[in-house]
Amino acid sequence: MWNQALGHEEEVTNADGTVTHRVFPPDPKAQQFIFERREGKFVTPAEERSISLLEKISEIAKAGMNDMAQEALNEPSDDREPDA
Repeated sequence: MWNQALGHEEEVTNADGTVTHRVFPPDPKAQQFIFERREGKFVTPAEERSISLLEKISEIAKAGMNDMAQEALNEPSDDREPDA
């Protein structure tokens, strides 16, 4: 993790025996991970990809309210007096 955050260099020997020098620049995501861990935050990779519990509850509630409103618009009202 430190190598990714700081950037590093490495020499790789290919199958034909030649040596290739590779430079890996610092990775901002690795740096952010280290800073967050230092501050006491711990985020698992699964939490990064998914939405939070509060956001999921909000989405479900909004969908339910929208469904109820749509049903109310589509249903005729029975409390109206019939035209004479």
